[in-house]
Amino acid sequence: MNVQKEKVKMCGIKRVMSSLFLSLLLIGGGAVMADDDDRQSFVRLSAEAPSGSGNSVRDDCGGDFQRARASLRWEQEDGETRLRIHLNHGRPNTLYTVWLRQKGKDRDGWGFGGSPVTGGGSTALAPSEALESLVTATGPGNGSPDPANGFWTNDRGRGRLVLNLDFAFPGGAYPFQRADLSVASLDRLASLFPDYRLIPMAIVDAREIEAPFTLRIASHCTDDLSHGLTPGNREGWFDWPQ
Repeated sequence: MNVQKEKVKMCGIKRVMSSLFLSLLLIGGGAVMADDDDRQSFVRLSAEAPSGSGNSVRDDCGGDFQRARASLRWEQEDGETRLRIHLNHGRPNTLYTVWLRQKGKDRDGWGFGGSPVTGGGSTALAPSEALESLVTATGPGNGSPDPANGFWTNDRGRGRLVLNLDFAFPGGAYPFQRADLSVASLDRLASLFPDYRLIPMAIVDAREIEAPFTLRIASHCTDDLSHGLTPGNREGWFDWPQ
């Protein structure tokens, strides 16, 4: 009889230990999922490399700024993201903007994606509620010194951007369909981009898809202005991921 009780007792202990092990395993899995909270570094682009507008850091920003560094951190929950970018030793008193890649290539080398609004490979990294102000700054003769996807460095070359995004980053899609645009902004889009569509578009994760970057940080040394949904004159500084 005592032997039988001992067997029952041991079975109970095994069940408790199994439950404890499973709980620890799930907690460990949660920690893995939280890796996105870790700070990650951007890779520095060559100061001599020309951007799509032909500008370069060396030629248009007055030097190489070899000590420049930038890092990224984000927290994702319920399809939304809080994202922070820090820049150190950049060009002092300078406007920087951040761009989100939407065009890539599949395994067979075929291109896909792109902004459904401008047709470009990237769009401004900003919440969809900022689309009205971004559209206002888009097009010839327009610009903004205070864009939703930008920040200014101080006199020591330090700056940061904090964004509350209404979409998942990375791995989500930019919600252009949520744009609440004025009639004037809709008319502006129609004149600049006749084929524009306000539809969601996937974010290209360059860790998994062939693409030059997922995020790019650029400066605007020649005019101190951003240009809405198009980057305009700019100098490339950093890409993420490495």
